[in-house]
Amino acid sequence: MIRLFIFIFTYLFAVSLSAQKDTAFIYTFGGDQDEQGRDIELTADSGFIMVGATSSFGNGNSDIYLVKVDSNIKYQWSRAIGHFHLEFGHAVKQTKDGGYVICGYSNSKGNGGYDGYLVRTDDTGAVVWEKYFGGFDWDKFYDVELTPDGGFMLVGESNSFGAGDADAWIVKTDSLGNLEWEKFLGGKGKDIAHALISTKDGNYAFCGENTNENKGQSSMWFVKFSNESVISINKNYPKTQNEKAFGILEMKNGSFILVGQKQKMDSIRIDESLIMVDNKGDFLKGIESFYGINEDVLKDIIEGKNGLLFSAGYSSSFGNGGAKGIFGVRSISISQNLDLLYGPVLGNGKFNQKGFKIIENHNGNRLIIGTYGGSKNPYTDIGVTIYKNDTVAQDYDVLEEAPYNDLSLNKSLGLISISRKASSIYPNPAKDFVNILIDHNSKIIKIEVLDLNGKVLGKYFTNLTQINIANFNSGVLILKLYYEIQSPATFKVIHE
Repeated sequence: MIRLFIFIFTYLFAVSLSAQKDTAFIYTFGGDQDEQGRDIELTADSGFIMVGATSSFGNGNSDIYLVKVDSNIKYQWSRAIGHFHLEFGHAVKQTKDGGYVICGYSNSKGNGGYDGYLVRTDDTGAVVWEKYFGGFDWDKFYDVELTPDGGFMLVGESNSFGAGDADAWIVKTDSLGNLEWEKFLGGKGKDIAHALISTKDGNYAFCGENTNENKGQSSMWFVKFSNESVISINKNYPKTQNEKAFGILEMKNGSFILVGQKQKMDSIRIDESLIMVDNKGDFLKGIESFYGINEDVLKDIIEGKNGLLFSAGYSSSFGNGGAKGIFGVRSISISQNLDLLYGPVLGNGKFNQKGFKIIENHNGNRLIIGTYGGSKNPYTDIGVTIYKNDTVAQDYDVLEEAPYNDLSLNKSLGLISISRKASSIYPNPAKDFVNILIDHNSKIIKIEVLDLNGKVLGKYFTNLTQINIANFNSGVLILKLYYEIQSPATFKVIHE
């Protein structure tokens, strides 16, 4: 993938509930190519750490994208982690020393097509060490937990080892990422561990998909095991359709919730799926239907401070894009008895938006991370949706995107309404100078440097190819380029 220029932009828009006065905000992070968001976690400073992948920054076709924001989702720093091919970050945790551990996969180094990739960083996201796991085929990590001894527990899938097409893969390492033990679970079909949690009794549990060897049909899968690899529960829940579990929750009462998707063998329709099992893994109950007609998937679930269950995913059946099959971020509220309370879909109905992980902050607000395709941007970015509504089923009314100079939280920054071929900037982040590459058919007549409040810090009225930013305060600067013919272009620059 060719990257013609590099810049970082953040835009947001607000959506409101007509009957409530609650507001949901969507923040996005990314560059001129695709970004993917997969995990978000609270940090010790009440901020958040996010991980996914970027094609806009870094060394290869895709790099791990690590983004740190404060408690108000204000950008603090980001890192692109990877090498010359592809790296993808699926999960992140903050370690006791304030650093971070990231898991995912890589095909830049290692042993095979893809290898499980484990990265340890300091508190600024700088890589301390990296480790590769796997064999000659595709091997991927999807989730990680910290262990009491300072090490790490990981789950994913291995196509290099085990009994079948893919086997669930459990890996235990020490604090330096050295392998202590690994285990492969599954049969001759496709068996994958998608999500991992630490349980209240000091063990671990994963959910995933387990394939029937005879029918080729997948079932939701629940496995519980110890820090020493002893399996205590290994159960699947076969039905007359394909089912997969992507998210798992241990409730305060000791039961477990699995969420994911189901699909009838003779249908292209994919519906959300949710089941409850007891502490022995025995099936208790589930939600039979969410009444979608296209593709609807649940990816994660949490138990809120108010006792309700909140699940996140994506839907092309409901919301602004439902009639056109365009995905929106799904947020569902469920009672302890699995009564569906409400399930709005956030989205502009123009480009796909998906949710992958949900958390709750100290104030009871919920945050969903995923991918967001803006109304003016054909590429996807990491999107973070913040909302708080507990009981009422309402649709969201999306406000129109505002021009750039309106910086209120109720409007979009509108940073993507630019001519992408007219110019580009580098380096970014920058210390002293920012270089501007100008297309031969374009002419810049004015350049403005602004802060995030829209205050003009400097103006230049010549066709410059370099701007000196050394005298401006460090932080985020906005460069606005005015052309003789094209519409103005706006770039966000990190001034170190």
